[in-house]
Amino acid sequence: MRKHRIIKNRRRAAAVMLAAAMLVSLAAPFIAFSDVMVQTNGTVQAASVTVPEQMKLDYVEMAGFFQGLEGKSGNATVKRGEFAKLLKLASSEKSKKMSKVKTALYKDVSKKNRYAPYIRLAVEKGWMTGYVNGTFRPGSAVTYRDAAKACVVLLGYQNKADGTKRSGNALMEQFYDMEISNVLDVSEGHKMTKKELALLFYGVLESKNAAGTIYGQSIGLSVDEDGKLDFGAQLIKKGTGPVLLASDWKKQVPFSIPAGHLFRNEKSALESQVKEYDVLYYLAGTSSVYVYQRKVTGTLDQVIRSKDRTPKSVVVSGETYVLGTSQAKGFFAEDGTIAQNDEVTLLLGADGTIAFALEEQYIDKEVMGVISQITTKMSNSVNDSYVLCQDMAVVDTKGGIHHFLYDHNDQNYHAGDAVKVSVTDGETTIEKLPTNKGLLGQKIWQDEKQQIGDYTLDSGLRIYDITDGVVTRIYSSELDQVRFPSDGVLYYEEQNQRITALMVKGMTDGDKGVYGMVNHIKVKDITYLDDGEPLFTYEVTLMINGKEETSVYSSEEISGSYGNGTPSKITTKEGETRFYQLASVDVKGFSGKTILTAQGKRYYDDSVTVYYQTKNKVSYPITYAKCKSLPADKIKAYYVNEPGMAKKICMLVAYE
Repeated sequence: MRKHRIIKNRRRAAAVMLAAAMLVSLAAPFIAFSDVMVQTNGTVQAASVTVPEQMKLDYVEMAGFFQGLEGKSGNATVKRGEFAKLLKLASSEKSKKMSKVKTALYKDVSKKNRYAPYIRLAVEKGWMTGYVNGTFRPGSAVTYRDAAKACVVLLGYQNKADGTKRSGNALMEQFYDMEISNVLDVSEGHKMTKKELALLFYGVLESKNAAGTIYGQSIGLSVDEDGKLDFGAQLIKKGTGPVLLASDWKKQVPFSIPAGHLFRNEKSALESQVKEYDVLYYLAGTSSVYVYQRKVTGTLDQVIRSKDRTPKSVVVSGETYVLGTSQAKGFFAEDGTIAQNDEVTLLLGADGTIAFALEEQYIDKEVMGVISQITTKMSNSVNDSYVLCQDMAVVDTKGGIHHFLYDHNDQNYHAGDAVKVSVTDGETTIEKLPTNKGLLGQKIWQDEKQQIGDYTLDSGLRIYDITDGVVTRIYSSELDQVRFPSDGVLYYEEQNQRITALMVKGMTDGDKGVYGMVNHIKVKDITYLDDGEPLFTYEVTLMINGKEETSVYSSEEISGSYGNGTPSKITTKEGETRFYQLASVDVKGFSGKTILTAQGKRYYDDSVTVYYQTKNKVSYPITYAKCKSLPADKIKAYYVNEPGMAKKICMLVAYE
C-alpha cells in the first residue's frame, strides 16, 4: 500500500485568494439512528431502526445519568434512593443545585440520608411516590412498575385529556400504550438492574414528549438533522479522541476490546474492518471503541479564516468543511504545508467536521453512488506536474460527496450515471452500475405505508435528488402522493423488495429559481407572435432577500393569480422570466428541523425563505427562530405544487 505522510508544520508560501466556489448541497454522512418519532392520539411511537445495545448503554453513560453508580456492574440492581438521583440527572432539573433537607421526609428517610434531597425532588415532580404506611424504602430495589411510571411523568403524559392527573394503574395503562413499553419484557415487580434502566432511559430519550419534542433534545442533548439523537456529538464531548490510526492500531487503545464493543461508522464491526487512517474515539469506562471511516478527497480551493487569521473551515472541490480540531486547524495554518490548489484528503470525525488531513489525494476506499457533475481541471497529482484531467463528483447513498480524477480524454461518464469507484494503492477504477431506472417510474409514493408500488422503504433510507449538479435531501413525507417520473430514478438498491438506497433527479428545483414575494404585478403591453401566441410585458415589484425592486419582464405565460404579497417562485431561462404561485398549507407547530403541517411533517433547511407580512400586505424578512416563536395558527408554509415534484417547504410566512 502506498504510504501517505501526515501533514507536519513545514512552511510553504500559500497564495490566498477568494475563488468563486461551486455551490453544491452537502449532507454530512452521519449515520441515522432511528426514524423521527411521531405522536398519534396521545401514543408515542418508537423508532424503527435498531441501535446496537452497547451503543445505547454507552450513550446513557455519556449523558451522565449514572453518576455515583460508575462502580456498579450492569447486572447490579438499583435501589429506590439511587433511582431518585438518576431521575434528577435524566430530567430538565439535572443542573439544579440540591439543598439540604431540614426535616425527615418519611419514616425511613432521615434528613441526613444521602439521597434525601433527590427523593424530595422526585416526589415533588411526581416521578416517584412513597408507600401508604409512610415509608419510602430507599434501600429496596426499584421495580419495573416504579420505572415505568417515572417514564410516563418524565415524558409529560401524567395528565388525562380532561386535565386530571393519572396515578397508579392509570399511569401503567398509559405506559403500555407507549412504544417504550416494548424495550423490556419483564413483570411489573421485576427488580431493575443498571443495564435495564439504561435501555429504558434510552427509549425515553429518543421518544417525543407531550410537547412534541424529542425528549433528549428537551434536556439539552444534541439531535441530528433528522431530529434523532446525535451519538457523534456526545462522543466528541465525552470520549477520548480523535486518534488517527496507524497500521498497528490496537496498540493505540489502552485496553482490550470486549466482543460487541467495537463500532465502525456507528454500526457493529469486526477488527478486520478497521483500517489505517481511520479516526478513532474510545470510552475507557465501558471499554467501547468507535471508528469513523469518513474521507473526502479533492483540491483545496480556499481556507476561510477568522479575524485573528485562525483557520475555521476549508473549501475542497467546491464543498465547505468545518475544521473540528486544533490538529486540523494546524494543517491549514498560514505557516502550514497546504497551499491553494493542492490535492488533499480530509478525514472527518464523529461530528462530521475535519479531524485530520493527508497531504496527498487518495487513500484506499470504495464509493457507490451517482455522478452529480464532471468538470475539467488542472491537477498536480501526477509526478508533481500539472496535467489536464476530469474531476468526477460522486454522491454516495448517505449524501457524502467524493471527488475523483481521471483521464480528461475519457468521455464514457456523464452526470446522472450510477458508478462504483474503487481506489487501491493510488489507482482509481471506475465501473458503471447497471440498474433498472424505470422500475419505480410512474408509481405513486404512499408515505403512510412507506411504500412505492410493490416496494417498501428501509427504515434507515435516505433519499437524494441530483438535479443540475445540486444535491438535495428529500424526506419521504415530502413525496406523499407524488408520482415518480418515468426517468426520475438514477439509482436504487433493494433487498427482498425493500428499498435500501434511492437517488432520483428532477424532483426538486436544483439551482433553478428564487423564492420571494410578488408585491405587485400588472400587464403593461401585449404583442402577438407570428404563430398568434400572445407575448405579455409585465411590470413586477418583487421582494427578494429582504429587498424590493421593480422590473419589467416579458413572458408568454404566467401561472396563478397575483395580488400584493403573493409568495412565488421566480425562474429565468434564456432571458424569459416566469412566476409560479406557491401552494400553501397551515402550520401546526415546530420541532427541531421538523415543520408540523396540516399535511403531515415537513422539513426545514437553510434554503427556506421566511417573511412576516402585516395586515397592509407589507412583507419583511425575519429569521426562522423568530418565526418559530410566533403563534403557529398565524403561519403558512409554501411549496411548489407541480406534478412529479417533492413538496419541499421553500417559504414560511407569518401573518399579522
